[in-house]
Amino acid sequence: MTSKIQDTKNNGDKFSEIMKPSSLSTAKWYIVDFLENRQLKNSDFRLFIKEATDLGLTKTQYASLLNISTRTLSRNLNQKFSLNLDKVEKIIRLSRLFKRGFQTFGDKKKFGMWIQSYHIPMQKKPIEYLIAIAGIDLVEETLSRIEHGIFS
Repeated sequence: MTSKIQDTKNNGDKFSEIMKPSSLSTAKWYIVDFLENRQLKNSDFRLFIKEATDLGLTKTQYASLLNISTRTLSRNLNQKFSLNLDKVEKIIRLSRLFKRGFQTFGDKKKFGMWIQSYHIPMQKKPIEYLIAIAGIDLVEETLSRIEHGIFS
């Protein structure tokens, strides 16, 4: 097994090297490093904004989801920009959540109405949880329960 690892080192296969059992914690750092060094393209950011707009969210609402001002949001839409790690991660997580919500409800408008409506078991509107990563996880769990027919 060590010879295979040695071979991948020689071939420059970084992923295989990172995923070897002795360095699984290194894999997490590699992923963080990848996200940190990834420059979100303007088209990626615009896609996120389009998804949020399709849900019926206002510019103020999706700026607050990213913890930025609407002025900064507008500036980022009009020119090349870079976001720090937490913003990039949040955009990726929110985009994944939006996609799952679209699939769960079968319609962007239905999901948009659900995410902005008071939800008794959650004691809030789901959108109010999306300001934190833990809140995104909670909304994803709720979508999972809905997908499996469990009252949520």
